[in-house]
Amino acid sequence: MKKMILFAHGYDVPGVGASITQVLYERNCRILDFKMITLEKCFSLMICISSKDYFDASELEAAIKHSTVNFEVNIKLFGECHPPSLMEKEQAEWIPYKITIYCDDRSEILFYFMKEMSRLNINIADIHCRHSETEDNQNQFEVLVKIEVPVSISTENLKANLNEIAAHLNILIDFSPIENLEL
Repeated sequence: MKKMILFAHGYDVPGVGASITQVLYERNCRILDFKMITLEKCFSLMICISSKDYFDASELEAAIKHSTVNFEVNIKLFGECHPPSLMEKEQAEWIPYKITIYCDDRSEILFYFMKEMSRLNINIADIHCRHSETEDNQNQFEVLVKIEVPVSISTENLKANLNEIAAHLNILIDFSPIENLEL
C-alpha cells in the first residue's frame, strides 16, 4: 500500500476541501489522517493518504492542482518517510497531556517552552495560540498544547518541570492527562 502526505495552503474559502477530497475519492485514495487549521484568512492542511491501487504522485498532484486552480491554492504531495528517530518514537509508549499556558505577549515564551519540552524528550503533538486583550488593553495569550510524554517521566516529574518553566517565565501553566479523543 502506497502512502503519501498532501500539503495545501491558501486563502480560506468554501469549496477548497471539497475539490481536494473529490480528486482523492475519484482515485480511490483512503484518507488515513486529516488536519486543517485556519490562521487569519488563510488555511493550511495536511492529509495522509494511501491507496491499494498504483498511482503516480506527480499525476495526482497535478490533478489536485487542476481541481483547485480557481482557489489559488499551493499544493505539494510527498512520499511518506520514516527516519530512524521517528521510528523510535512510534515504538515508545506515550501518555498524552493537555497543557494551557496563560501569558503576556512575549515571543520567548513559546521558544523556551518548546526548548524545554525537547530537552525532556517530550513530543509536542499540537499547539494553538489565542490572542486577546485584557480590560486594561494588555495583550494576553492563551496557548493550548497537546504533548506526548514518555511513560518513563512520572506525572510528578512533569509537574515539577512545568512549575519550573512557569516560575522562570512568570506565566501560569495548567495541565491534565487526556482521557479520550478531543477535537
